[in-house]
Amino acid sequence: MSVNKQTLTKSFVDSLPFTAAGEQVFYKDDKLTGFALRVTKSSKSYIAEKKLPTGETCRVNIGKHGIWTVQQ
Repeated sequence: MSVNKQTLTKSFVDSLPFTAAGEQVFYKDDKLTGFALRVTKSSKSYIAEKKLPTGETCRVNIGKHGIWTVQQ
């Protein structure tokens, strides 16, 4: 799993390749804290994430790219 910081735009997300099987890559938005994109072998999904006091990260799926856009 790798994490990158980037301004998430529709053109940027469209340009991203899918990952190899079993891998996922996260792109955290550099302007909106907690907003990110998860890319896997078959999908690109927008997520909200928060670091819990226990040190764990809680992630909630917002929706898939194409159905949802960055602006929504």
